Amino acid sequence: MVSTKILLYKHKTLSNGKHPITMQVVFDRKRKNISLGYTATLKEWNPEKARFRRSVDNYETKNMALRRYELLAQKIIDDAILSGKPVSLTEFKRKFTGKQTTSTNFITFCDELIAEMRKSGKIGNSGVYSNVRNAVKNFAKGEVNFEEINVTFLNKFEVWLASDKPDRKGCAASTMNQYMRTVCAVFNKAISRDLIAHELYPFRNQFNPKGYSYSHLKSEPHHRALSPDELEKFKNFNYNKYPELENAYHYFMFMYYCRGINWTDFCNLKHTDIRNGRIQYRRKKTGKLFSIKVSEPLQNIMNQFDCPLYLFPILSNFHKTPTQKANRIKKCIRQTNRELKEIAIRIGIEPDISTYTARHTYAMSLKRGGIRLSLISDAMGHADSKVTRHYLSSFEDELIDETDGVL
Repeated sequence: MVSTKILLYKHKTLSNGKHPITMQVVFDRKRKNISLGYTATLKEWNPEKARFRRSVDNYETKNMALRRYELLAQKIIDDAILSGKPVSLTEFKRKFTGKQTTSTNFITFCDELIAEMRKSGKIGNSGVYSNVRNAVKNFAKGEVNFEEINVTFLNKFEVWLASDKPDRKGCAASTMNQYMRTVCAVFNKAISRDLIAHELYPFRNQFNPKGYSYSHLKSEPHHRALSPDELEKFKNFNYNKYPELENAYHYFMFMYYCRGINWTDFCNLKHTDIRNGRIQYRRKKTGKLFSIKVSEPLQNIMNQFDCPLYLFPILSNFHKTPTQKANRIKKCIRQTNRELKEIAIRIGIEPDISTYTARHTYAMSLKRGGIRLSLISDAMGHADSKVTRHYLSSFEDELIDETDGVL
């Protein structure tokens, strides 16, 4: 609960030797001091009564003003109790000072976060937050404050996301899960910045067992790894016969031989990343440093390209800003995935392959080769073996099917 008191803020001394008089607000063990516009010396202030002494000019008028501040603070607290909606320190200050702010508006706070992400080069995340921001605004038909987003709101929002609309198809469970996780993240950021009270948090946790949960929206990702026969067919693809598919072929094989390197990291590889016969780069997603030996297959692929700055003709000097790079990378992965599907059709395998398939195939090749889980985890840059075990679990049926051959 919020508690308030007027005090002489002795931790700050002004140039005239006086101290500011503030309204100290305490909430959830956090404190905020709001200046009341008055100052006083130690001799001019009565700390027991929290008032100016009689020796101060116009002390009665000033003390009446301080009393009005006390009444205003109590009214804000009483209103919060009656409404059943807690007040954060920031919200208290907004109401106490009368200064309007839009920080408690979900849409506006999303805009602030998106701007911060774009400024720091986190274009991918900013895109996710932008999509969620637009979805919430469309559902709410305008602006919406944090206090309006409760369990009922989120349940209705979930139904709205899943429903087909004239202008869009209903979202898949995995997309809805991402949207709800992002809304949850926005709440966490707002609480950590003290923009809203933690009691407004609408999601289920140990303190709010009846809160909204999006765990039921989880769906198992579709991991596609090439079988040994499919991989052999892919390796033997005659790209000379289909020159328009040559780049996609080389990209896939490079990613496969380069420990299943992520597409974004692949696109950002530069000639300067090759030192002492090793490819050294830091993964964008995790910041983990990789050092990979330039094997003969990798060298042969790199020899196919002659780019001045980057290893592959995706990014160039033209792409300077994070946004330009992100847009180019996104455009190229779409084209590459289309071409990979065309290659799959040409060699007679299932066409549901993409750049991710190279990473999945790399992992499965190691597992089939008997490489222990911890080494696969290190090679792929996973945080621990549990992530790798879950990652590979979707391929277990394929391995079990292979055992049928011994019957």
